[in-house]
Amino acid sequence: MNLKYSEQSKNFLEDNYRFEMFLSEMATKFIDLPVNQVREEIEKGLRLIVEYLKIDRCSLLKFSTDGTRLLPANSYTIPAAQSPLAKNFSFKMPSYIAKLRKGERVFVSQPEDVPEEWVLEKKYMKKMGIKAHLGLPLKVGDDVVGVLTFDVFRSASDWPQVLLEKLSYLSMIFGNVLMREGIYNQIDRALGFEELLSEISTRFLNLPVKAIDTNIKAALQKLVEFLDMDRSTLYQLNIEKSNFFLTHFWSRSGIENMPSLSGRDFPWMENKLRKGDILTYSSIEDLPAEAEHDKKILMSVGDKSILVIPLMASGTLIGALSFSSIRNKKVLPDKIVQRCRLIGEIFSSTLTRVESALALIEAFSKIKHLKAQLESDYNYLRDELDSEFGFHEMIGKSAPLQHVLFKIEQVAPTDTTVLILGETGTGKELVARAIHNKSTRKNRPLVKVNCAALSPMLIESELFGHEKGAFTGAYKRKPGRFETAHGTSFFLDEIGELPLDLQAKLLRVIQDGELERIGGTGTIKVEVRIIAATNKDLYNEVREGRFRQDLYYRLNVFPITVPPLRQRTDDIPLLLNWFVQKFTKKLGKKITGISKDVIAKLQGYQWPGNVRELENTVERAVINNNGPMLRMRDVSGAVEFNQIKAGNEETFIDNDELLSTPQRTTLSELERNYIIQVLKENNWRIDGPKGAALILGLKTSTLRSRMKKLGIRRPSTPQ
Repeated sequence: MNLKYSEQSKNFLEDNYRFEMFLSEMATKFIDLPVNQVREEIEKGLRLIVEYLKIDRCSLLKFSTDGTRLLPANSYTIPAAQSPLAKNFSFKMPSYIAKLRKGERVFVSQPEDVPEEWVLEKKYMKKMGIKAHLGLPLKVGDDVVGVLTFDVFRSASDWPQVLLEKLSYLSMIFGNVLMREGIYNQIDRALGFEELLSEISTRFLNLPVKAIDTNIKAALQKLVEFLDMDRSTLYQLNIEKSNFFLTHFWSRSGIENMPSLSGRDFPWMENKLRKGDILTYSSIEDLPAEAEHDKKILMSVGDKSILVIPLMASGTLIGALSFSSIRNKKVLPDKIVQRCRLIGEIFSSTLTRVESALALIEAFSKIKHLKAQLESDYNYLRDELDSEFGFHEMIGKSAPLQHVLFKIEQVAPTDTTVLILGETGTGKELVARAIHNKSTRKNRPLVKVNCAALSPMLIESELFGHEKGAFTGAYKRKPGRFETAHGTSFFLDEIGELPLDLQAKLLRVIQDGELERIGGTGTIKVEVRIIAATNKDLYNEVREGRFRQDLYYRLNVFPITVPPLRQRTDDIPLLLNWFVQKFTKKLGKKITGISKDVIAKLQGYQWPGNVRELENTVERAVINNNGPMLRMRDVSGAVEFNQIKAGNEETFIDNDELLSTPQRTTLSELERNYIIQVLKENNWRIDGPKGAALILGLKTSTLRSRMKKLGIRRPSTPQ
């Protein structure tokens, strides 16, 4: 035993009054002390203890979060000592800590007194050079939160029992100091937390929607730093509310970002969150057995402690906000955890506002798109009206024309692709318009493009559109006609003139309903009904390699051949009447009669230009005419009208006979008339090789059904 230290102890006990004064002085130092000065005074107090007791070091240590280690909070070591306690000191001493946890002091007067089973404790004393040690448990309420230690490095010291009892008062003083400091810290922390919540809430409330994403990340950083965690992630539910997906995250430097996990990776936690439960675990190992899958995933990403907050809107889960501790385990105060529900409310409100704003933006976008569509339709219709494309209905009662109208009525209600064949000027566009106007798409305009009227570069831009800067002169984005025709019918006139390279792009639209603008990278979906027309023999074009075979078969689903005017000469008087009325009104002329000789000559002409040539001929005649009647004479084989003097005695058709407006009939009436005409020509035979069904291209049962629907009956034979 060291006699010097024993003598000092006896002298100290004899001076009991002096020691009581020392304790009183120590206790008084911390009364009404501002919390920001507590640490400084603790340091001073530890120094006074060292000097008063003439020991080598006095330290205040706290338990680590997991309770397995001692961490230095404050310490004072005499300058001559070789073992100052480092700030980052950490040492496991399970037996030592277990005894302290029970509220018992630990006194070792010499290294040999340490129990054999205290292996780590022996190692610690040897490493630190401690010859004598006293550890007094520090209590805050009923909880032991740390230890007040007294160390001697120079020699062993056998302190009397009465001294040990007296020194326990010091542990009570420092325990009270820690409790008071803890209370102040809790209050200060709570106030700081409320200020942070208020700051985040106010910021989100006044932010424009576009800036919210960036500020969410900044808010996550502030919360992580305040809670002393390492990482935060924000998950949102998808539109179907069936699964979570990661939208925002923040982590400290050196901490890996959270991988893109989904709600399906955390089934147990997701179930709890949907009930509105806050989940907080200071140790991942504490998760229940039914959360085994969740535990494995959390441990795989390095989480040691977690706090997960449900984000609710009107009682429905819309997302989750999580905080993770990676470096060490973290115990969050219950009051802070409960206030974290307010964090959830702030983020829920923000996300709901964003969702509402995005929905509003989307609605405005749709309105803008519809407005653009309406403007496009309006401009297109205006251009069509300004272009004066020709007569508005198909005029005539001949059998060939009635057959065309019959085919129109068959195919119009479907979305089938139609290929209209016929010579130039036969009225293929009118057939296309009739199909469209009889279809379910009639409420939208028929969009058309003449493939022969534009250069290859322009036709591609016209059909498929282009992006800004796609080529010289592309100063802005332009949607193509296919986009304009979305949801309606698209008439491709002169399809045989379409360049081969564009035929492939057209084929893709027909097959997949997809296209790409010139200079674009995104795929645009369109839904259109294709009506194509040509005056070429496409099958021959395929054989000559000028037209794609696959495109030909895609277009040739329902062909309609428009007969040339020379095959429907019976319609010439009606067409003549229509054109005379049209141009006399337009030119302010008055025609009271037309010579029958005119009609005969018109019907005898072959009309290579078909109806369009007839129209032009009539217009020219009306322009040249100055009298009430028109005549015709042959000039070098061409049809020409000349004015004839009034009073000529040649027969003519007056306006009562010819110039009345042809009576309009519905397609059903035309179909009925055409079927009756074919039946009459075949002696009302329906089936067989010479039957009407074969001529009409219908099954016998279908023809009988149509006859019944149209009220067609064979007239009774006179007796």
